[in-house]
Amino acid sequence: AGSFSSFLARPPAASGQIAAAAMATATTMATTTTASRALAEKRPEPVNGEAVDGSTRSGLLRIAEMFLPEAELRAAMAVYAWCCRAEGVCYGPDHGNTYHRIAALNRIESDFKAMRAGDAAPSNRIDIDLLRTMQGWPSMRDAPYLDMLAGMRRLLREGVRYANFEALRQYAYSTTGTVSLMMLPLLAADKLSAELEAQAVDLGIAVNLTNALQVVGVDAEGGRIYLPEEDMKKFGVTSADIYDARMTPAYRELIRFQIDRVRQLLDSARTAASSLPGRSRLAVLAVVQYTNAVLDEVLARDCDNLSEAVRISPTRKVGVVGSALLAWARVGWGARTYEV
Repeated sequence: AGSFSSFLARPPAASGQIAAAAMATATTMATTTTASRALAEKRPEPVNGEAVDGSTRSGLLRIAEMFLPEAELRAAMAVYAWCCRAEGVCYGPDHGNTYHRIAALNRIESDFKAMRAGDAAPSNRIDIDLLRTMQGWPSMRDAPYLDMLAGMRRLLREGVRYANFEALRQYAYSTTGTVSLMMLPLLAADKLSAELEAQAVDLGIAVNLTNALQVVGVDAEGGRIYLPEEDMKKFGVTSADIYDARMTPAYRELIRFQIDRVRQLLDSARTAASSLPGRSRLAVLAVVQYTNAVLDEVLARDCDNLSEAVRISPTRKVGVVGSALLAWARVGWGARTYEV
């Protein structure tokens, strides 16, 4: 994620990687440090025999890899390692059936609760680093970590189908909205508020939903549909239409409706940028503009995300992140208002 050239060549990744790609470009175009480059190459080791997924779905964590000051960067990597381990249990190939995966997630939760309550010392490096991080940033809350685990268990039990947007939003919150809340104290430690937390969650959810809109056809090949059934019924789109890649007028209207909804979430996240410190503001602006560019590309292809995954060109990737840098530069690191 730290290489500009590798980003340019990267196809759409698993859910949540839009933010990672955007920030890899932004930070390469800005400044980097030796410490951040070294930490960016660090990946968590297996813990108690559990494989650790090296690419978390919650790509917003990658903002930190080459962007934050060293102390915040180390803290973010501790969060990243913990999320990767949980994700490896839920989605990885080496954890057996659903029963065994849920049991392993329950163990992670029990260990987390015990160490946070002071009832037991952490027994592995990932938990040791996370506990130290959370003690160093007291505004970090337990809820996002527990919500992520709950979402993973729900996914394993119920599968991938969503009756309405609220159900889909809950899924997106548990995968990427939670990460926004985990990261927020590192990005805006002295500016936390309920409003800012809600806007951070909106950004995480928007990133997740946008990635799903890039790869509807790819997901359908795996038997997954990340579109609300209620909306599909409203527009007259069936599961068979999606599995058979039928680009009907009704399907195009359905996708335009989803894009409008995501844009509203991005508008909320953009509002949050003005209250953040300079580097954090740039991160949010870059993610918002990159995500909007992906949505633009879906529309430019007449909403055809069934025949192939939607990609934006390398030139466009650089342009949208560059525009975020220009918007950020116009107001300076400490300014409170901006225009995009």
